[in-house]
Amino acid sequence: MKRPLHLFLLLLSALGALAAPATARPLKADPTSAYLFAYFTGNDIKEEAIRFALSTDGYHYRALNGNQPVVSSAAISETGGVRDPHIMRGDDGKTFYMVATDMVSAKGWSSNRGMVLLKSKDLVNWMHSTINFQKRYAGQENLKRVWAPQTIYDAQAKKYLVYFSLQHGSEPDKIYYAYANKDFTDLEGEPKQLFFSPTNGSCIDGDIVAKDGMFYLFFKTEGNGNGIKIAVSDKLTSGYVLRDPYVQQTKDPVEGAGTFKLNNSNDYILMYDLYTKGKYQFTRTSDLQHFAVVDKDISMDFHPRHGTVLPITAAEAARLAKRWPSGGNLGLAPPKKAEVLALITKVNDHWQAEHPAQVRSFWDHAAYQTGNMAAYAVTKNKKYRQYAEDWAVYNKWQGATSTDRDNWQYKYGETPDYVLFGDWQICFQTYADLYKIKREPIRIARAREVMEYEMSTQRNDYWWWADGLYMVMPVMTKLYNITKNPQYLDKLHQYFGYANSIMYDAETGLYYRDAKYVYPQHKSANGQKDFWARGDGWVFAGLAKVLADLPATDPHRAEYLTKYLGLAAALKKAQQPEGYWTRSLLDPAHAPGPETSGTAFNTYAYLWGINHGVLDKKEYLPTAQRGWQYLTGTALQPDGTVGYVQPIGEKAIPGQVVDKNSTANFGVGAFLLAASEMYHFTAKQ
Repeated sequence: MKRPLHLFLLLLSALGALAAPATARPLKADPTSAYLFAYFTGNDIKEEAIRFALSTDGYHYRALNGNQPVVSSAAISETGGVRDPHIMRGDDGKTFYMVATDMVSAKGWSSNRGMVLLKSKDLVNWMHSTINFQKRYAGQENLKRVWAPQTIYDAQAKKYLVYFSLQHGSEPDKIYYAYANKDFTDLEGEPKQLFFSPTNGSCIDGDIVAKDGMFYLFFKTEGNGNGIKIAVSDKLTSGYVLRDPYVQQTKDPVEGAGTFKLNNSNDYILMYDLYTKGKYQFTRTSDLQHFAVVDKDISMDFHPRHGTVLPITAAEAARLAKRWPSGGNLGLAPPKKAEVLALITKVNDHWQAEHPAQVRSFWDHAAYQTGNMAAYAVTKNKKYRQYAEDWAVYNKWQGATSTDRDNWQYKYGETPDYVLFGDWQICFQTYADLYKIKREPIRIARAREVMEYEMSTQRNDYWWWADGLYMVMPVMTKLYNITKNPQYLDKLHQYFGYANSIMYDAETGLYYRDAKYVYPQHKSANGQKDFWARGDGWVFAGLAKVLADLPATDPHRAEYLTKYLGLAAALKKAQQPEGYWTRSLLDPAHAPGPETSGTAFNTYAYLWGINHGVLDKKEYLPTAQRGWQYLTGTALQPDGTVGYVQPIGEKAIPGQVVDKNSTANFGVGAFLLAASEMYHFTAKQ
């Protein structure tokens, strides 16, 4: 999905003008005209993650992604937390480098041993590696901590220099440096001390500014007067001479000095973290000696901790805002109806052009058809309806085809006698939808025969796996609305009750895939509860479909609604910063990386709830937007292929390859469901 860049610039520029100081300038396109703030937010492990914010003028910042992480700390670090992100533009002007402290503060202030290195071509997709100094270097047995790395390009060495503070034993923290390798995945050689304090006091949070042939090292002193000082040298790696005065303009404790040059100006901003106050102080300087406080001109809709600001171009700002919507903070409009329709058409046309309709009516094809019918409902494209009808006719409007009721089965099976197995019943959803378009009895005759026989039995354990709740629950409500037979709703509740008794986890509000995955009988790779993303996506989307068709007067509606709302809250917590849900919801490291089918089902269910007033828009729209951005920005390939779909299975599998070439019919169907619901959302705006 593309938004016209000029619209973004107007919106961003307008925000910058809300309370801009006299020195603020409107956003331009050439060369850098905006600012990216990379930061973390606190000492809880959920706060120890990289977040981004944008500004038009260097004074007024708005958080992206709802002030949630843009990179998963669990995925990029050894400890599970990252702090003190420093971001810079490479010497080539188009590569970006970021380093951060690999640390979880809850484990102790002297608990970390390394850093994270990240590299990107677009500020959105980051390659990463970790360096554990005790593993990387010999003689580091008494190393206590590695703090606040930063990077600067050494033009003479033609390499990127990474500098950081180390503390060994009872020695003070000292600032060291080493050069990064060509790929920015490791350090070359042994660390060397960069700055030698004349007081031998602790020095942390180094920040080097190159100006007029000189290098200015800002750092924090500790132990003998605490604050920010500057040491100056005409060489990057040696000869730093300490200036005497502290440069912070406050009596409050400070750390994390960060400097950046203002666009279209010779002035710099020196900012630092007032960590006991939960805010930053900004000062302005033209000579890196005299600093004037400009706090009255600063605004943020978040509370950053130690971070850095990078001047960026308008195009880079637009790309970031597109990738991580702000949830309204930047005033970005939702996609237009025409844009969403174009996406639906692109994806569905591509799929149907390469896949004939004449395939069996088993669950995977039938799940695609649920998305195809949603696409038909919003596009009115007759060829989509015809594709569904051709499929239904090919299968004679049936699922499994056995006529011997005495041998009908309902556990897993793909042969004709598994008539009562939900994977052979999901096709009835599409048959019912087609019946409402053209009321020919044959279209639902087999559906009624099968379901009414099933309901005549004494069993209630037909829905024994999470997928089955999407496969069959909507069949019950659809057939009720056609026949008005109350047994469909009675049995819906009875079967749902059984499913909850064996799969629902009250502690988390999530569903296990089936009874054999219930904790602690089964655990994830890291000993946690293992909830399969597509499984919970099936349930969440299935409940949305049920609530859409269920009469408002149904006596059990509140129960379905409660489970739906519980899933909405639980899945919101499990969403990754990039917008997707990992295959094991609560253990991202079990099978890390994007997965589209679960994400698409969830995005559909969130948008349905927002569109129908069931979910609070302010609370859940950012979650839906992040899911949509992932689906359209990562999963969707240029030719219309929907990638990153986990193959057919029933669990998250460590090491299983899921990439841009991984596609499947049910994943395309889920994408079409989400896109169709996004269309409805845009129609309401």
